[in-house]
Amino acid sequence: MFLKESSSNDSIIKYCSFEGAILEIENSVTIDHNKFQDRVIEISKNGSPSIKYNTFTATGGECLIIKDPTSIVAPIITYNEFQNIFAFGISLSVGDSPTIENNNITNCFAGGICWYNEDDPTNKLEIKGNYIADCANKVGVDTTGEQCSNVIYETYRITPVEGTGCGW
Repeated sequence: MFLKESSSNDSIIKYCSFEGAILEIENSVTIDHNKFQDRVIEISKNGSPSIKYNTFTATGGECLIIKDPTSIVAPIITYNEFQNIFAFGISLSVGDSPTIENNNITNCFAGGICWYNEDDPTNKLEIKGNYIADCANKVGVDTTGEQCSNVIYETYRITPVEGTGCGW
């Protein structure tokens, strides 16, 4: 599925189940209460979607990829479940920092969140209120950022965030 930059920013994708599909986003769609299994959401161009209350499981690679560092991409990613992911739960390569708050990210083999613009000192990724545990071959709750790559915790949680995921 492809939502081009010219698509309506009032678009809503809600209560859908995606298996083995790639959702490419270039606009500011709302993605709410969906299940994603074995595939990804890719956000690029000037897309600033709201991604909330979704469940991502068992993907062969990253499940949420934010890319295109030449564009201003500032999605809001809140109250999602990322679990049992082979690579990173969230991979970032953007010019503007997204909001990543109140998500549960568990059992991601490579790590919870990866920030690819490590050599760009003007962009720092601060996240807050996320529960990240058992990622990057580490056991337990991450309170220091060691289960992520180049991420700063403004605040973190030692217990899972209640009410995350799609709920169905």
